[in-house]
Amino acid sequence: MKKRFLPIFIAGFLSCLTLASCHSVNLYEYTENESYANHYLVSFYVDDTLYTTAQVKEGETISVTISDPSKENYSFDGWVLEDGTAFDVSTAVITSNLDVYASFSLINTGGTNPWDELVVTDTKEENKDYYLVIGWYGHTSTSGLDEDLVKHWYYNLRVFLEKYGASTKDLDNISVRQYGIDGTKIAEFGESVNADGDVDIVIGIGNNINSTRGVDIDDKSGGFTFDNNGESYDRYTALLTEETVSRAAYDFLCTDLGKTTFQMDVTLTSDDIEISQPWDDLFVTDTKDPNKTYSLVIGWYGKTSTSGIDENIMKHWYYNALVYLRHIGLTEEQLNGVTVRQYGDADTNIGPLGELVNAHGDVDILLGTGKNLTTQGNIETVDRIDGVTINGTTGRTLALLKESEIGRSLFDFLKQEPGSKMFDMSFILSDSDLVLFKTEKIYEICKVFSYSRHIIIAF
Repeated sequence: MKKRFLPIFIAGFLSCLTLASCHSVNLYEYTENESYANHYLVSFYVDDTLYTTAQVKEGETISVTISDPSKENYSFDGWVLEDGTAFDVSTAVITSNLDVYASFSLINTGGTNPWDELVVTDTKEENKDYYLVIGWYGHTSTSGLDEDLVKHWYYNLRVFLEKYGASTKDLDNISVRQYGIDGTKIAEFGESVNADGDVDIVIGIGNNINSTRGVDIDDKSGGFTFDNNGESYDRYTALLTEETVSRAAYDFLCTDLGKTTFQMDVTLTSDDIEISQPWDDLFVTDTKDPNKTYSLVIGWYGKTSTSGIDENIMKHWYYNALVYLRHIGLTEEQLNGVTVRQYGDADTNIGPLGELVNAHGDVDILLGTGKNLTTQGNIETVDRIDGVTINGTTGRTLALLKESEIGRSLFDFLKQEPGSKMFDMSFILSDSDLVLFKTEKIYEICKVFSYSRHIIIAF
């Protein structure tokens, strides 16, 4: 009887292998590469393209030579982490897998302005993951926009985005596209925008952007007045997608300061911009209420010099966590039962920290401790993630202290991307990240089968 199940068993394995083979990554090769004990992989990227890699033993520096990359019209400034923190190839001690990115500065090749070399006539590149896509109406006699004005405006927008938290990598992944030329009607403009299908914001359009051509928009605003070639134009800006970054950029443009960005005599600096982030009002220094029932308790180590965490970093992390918790279906009552508490301050060592956490006895997840939280802090854990980098502080530990359904779900999410990026101040978790995360989990199952294919052959 049992022999009849053998072909079914093999067919199941092979079916999953077929699915795995459709993935762009060689899963078997990846598993073998990552199997070296106590070694980590440092991957170097130039404009989202893998440039080179280095395999480094835990606690050591990179021993191979990493040549400086080149980029036309740009000078190489060095390597940075995804949050923009400088990465010194020769001195950095490696304690985890890392992705680092080339940072470049635009070279002034003869222009007198810092925006002269910016590209505002980009075309869509298939399969590229853009940070932000902006379209402008090229019918100058109607929109008032030409390349010089859009370049200057784009420079001002980049100043805002840098202050907002965009990294060099993010800025390199912005696409500004001209749709139409003089004589292009609004219907043709809308048709081109719809054909690309990935535009976040359009500028220089009229109020009829959605009524005449049926461009789906989430928001639009008028009152964008600017002068060009002696003519004054009163135009609209429209938001086409509700992504976090596009919404932030659109909301800034609709402010009094944002509307001045089209004026050629207004060149913004970082000091001109005050950023209001969606996590600013979150509360991360709660105290325990003995009469309240909590759905999830998150604690963080308040000794910033050791943990790398301060209130602003924790608020940002908490915002990302709430995006995840809403996505998995927590009710408003459950979300209201989530609390974030600071344990200790600048003078609190791991022993006193453990006493504070143990005294409360209800903490589900603890963030920012060292590996010694159990041996010296007497904090018992059911799971942990070691070697985490937080705000440049390496070797931090995230610990699951209690086995609950919500706590376990969030903690398992922290173990892999995009959850592992939640401390990155330039990373804002979105529902689209979580949809992709669910898709990737399918391949995690197939990775196991792919690794076992030699067993199948032998079988």
